[in-house]
Amino acid sequence: MSFIKLILNTAAGEVQSGKNLNSFFIKAAKKGFRVEMIPFQASILPEALQACPQDTRAIVVAGGDGSLNWIVNTLLQLDPPYPPLAILPWGTANDFSGNLLQSAFSLDKLLDAIARDKRRSVDVGAVNDRYFINVVGAGLLVDVAHNTSSSLKQSIGMLAYYLEGALNLPDYKPFRLQIERDGRTEEMDVDLFLVLNGKTAGGVRNLGPGAQLDDGKLDVLIIKKSGVPGLISLVPRLLAGHHTVDSRVLYFQSHKFSLHAPSRVETDLDGEKGPPFPLHFSVLHKKLDFISF
Repeated sequence: MSFIKLILNTAAGEVQSGKNLNSFFIKAAKKGFRVEMIPFQASILPEALQACPQDTRAIVVAGGDGSLNWIVNTLLQLDPPYPPLAILPWGTANDFSGNLLQSAFSLDKLLDAIARDKRRSVDVGAVNDRYFINVVGAGLLVDVAHNTSSSLKQSIGMLAYYLEGALNLPDYKPFRLQIERDGRTEEMDVDLFLVLNGKTAGGVRNLGPGAQLDDGKLDVLIIKKSGVPGLISLVPRLLAGHHTVDSRVLYFQSHKFSLHAPSRVETDLDGEKGPPFPLHFSVLHKKLDFISF
């Protein structure tokens, strides 16, 4: 019998009902898998991940991007090789799962892909002494995310971010950003920046239209200071993925660069509070294997 390690974030919205969890155990047993469930606790995760039997077919993370980030950061502190990771996208934000999968998610597809060992090697972003799998950002959307209550996120999901943003937009202040890349430095006042590993962040597709999970590059999206009317008029282009040719947007790809901003500016890393400035970015090319279908 083969093993699956299931890392369970009980705070994730779809985990709390228990319905999907019971279905996972039943379907996994029918496929011949023995599931070892591990609670999402930082104190036990390193030992639990290190003690993977040789016949562990996958480490399955039940939660969103924030949960996955914790697992990735814990796993990369351990000695390789690592079992492939798989995702039960049951969190508020499931952007990485949307970037990874080529078809709509279902438990049957996931378990079948684990049984067939259908893997995809993906890049991992590094910033200072931490890792990220999907996005690092600062500015308007990050301030919204950090000021939106957990209960509101769980009750209405990603819509909570946009509602909170609409309420606070008039009070938002841009900040000065310095960019160091390819031996040159440039500065500008910005409303937002996102450093993307995939195309999607915050539930918005095609923010990084040229992004690939395995190209050895990060995609950087910077929205220059535009004011409230300018930001509102840019939204349709962002949603359509047509923003990269707009004069208010700087978009580039790079495998190594640095960003500097005032210390008051908070950052976000895969939905969790990120490191302070300055931020030094690099890429671990095809560092981890994920179950994909």
